[in-house]
Amino acid sequence: ELTEGKIPLVKPGDSDAWAEAVLTVLQDRQEAVKVAKENKVWAKDNFNVVKATSLILEKYEGLLA
Repeated sequence: ELTEGKIPLVKPGDSDAWAEAVLTVLQDRQEAVKVAKENKVWAKDNFNVVKATSLILEKYEGLLA
């Protein structure tokens, strides 16, 4: 299991891990609330328009090079 802080991450294509993560959240209300709060904090700290724009520009520049 991958983690970023306390938020469980799932490897792309790992359907068993996805199913386990979804079931955990669906079956455990406290876990669902915790994950939602942690994801909100993570998004606020790691995602913003400036950062997203910069990443998009990097990708476009890479395609044009």
